[in-house]
Amino acid sequence: MSKIIEDKKLVLKTLQEVYDNININPYTVEVVSHEVGIENFTMQELNNYFQEYGIPNEAVLTADDDRMFFVWEEERLKTDEEILKGKITAFKNRWFKAIFDALTAKGYKRVGVNTMVLSEFEEKYGTTNAYELWSLKNNEDVLMEYVSLYFKKKEDDESPKN
Repeated sequence: MSKIIEDKKLVLKTLQEVYDNININPYTVEVVSHEVGIENFTMQELNNYFQEYGIPNEAVLTADDDRMFFVWEEERLKTDEEILKGKITAFKNRWFKAIFDALTAKGYKRVGVNTMVLSEFEEKYGTTNAYELWSLKNNEDVLMEYVSLYFKKKEDDESPKN
């Protein structure tokens, strides 16, 4: 196993900032697109069609090669599950860059990770998902061990060369 990073406060502070940032705007609303095709209608039947299919007045009539249809968008609230999934994705997409910037500024460098080492870590702790590891705040040492797989101090790498 690699040497554990000593700058625990820096790592935890950086991850807390990433976590806080994704919670400021958790994207609780999304825009949903709708389309309803129309074929073989007269203009008189169109009003009934609008009511029957719940097509709003803002819908736009458009066409492609084969058909004509109405399209419109509306906002809908996301479910709690969708919001959590979005937070996990946002954390996953941002945590590494934030840690990389913070640690390289303090004299660490990025190192490659053997997939066997990652497999052993996952077998030992049940996950390599950064959000799940961050959520285990009662075990910061596991999180530090995980981050340490990816970084080491530059001077730890320097050995005499023949």
